[in-house]
Amino acid sequence: MDRLKLSNSTKKDAVVLVLAVFVLIGLSYQIIMTKSTSQYTQEKMAIKQISKESSMSLSTTVVGTSGNNVITINSAIINDATGTVNQVIKMEDNPALIPIDGSETIVHVNLTSPLLSGKNYTVTLVSPRGSAFVSSAFTVP
Repeated sequence: MDRLKLSNSTKKDAVVLVLAVFVLIGLSYQIIMTKSTSQYTQEKMAIKQISKESSMSLSTTVVGTSGNNVITINSAIINDATGTVNQVIKMEDNPALIPIDGSETIVHVNLTSPLLSGKNYTVTLVSPRGSAFVSSAFTVP
């Protein structure tokens, strides 16, 4: 049986071609991954303080540290001490815009019903991108 004999130059051309294909695959992967991750930057925000403004409103002091340009908050969820949802407040008409520069921002939450004095609650601020920022428990005075 006759074997196919390749010249040295043909072998070198084949090696160069294989390397070129690997480089193109690697570059394509890098381009795809860079685009997909830069579009969906993780939002990071901390709720520092919660204050009762009135029987029907709270103010939350927040600090945004990561995201695209600003973190948009379009709803708030109030849970009681057992984790049961007490109320959901939609803020689509007047969303809070949190800069990501590390500065403190006040977010006003207008309640749908008053919170009971002496009870513990948490506030979860939610962005339209699905990020949820949960406060530590606070007691209503």
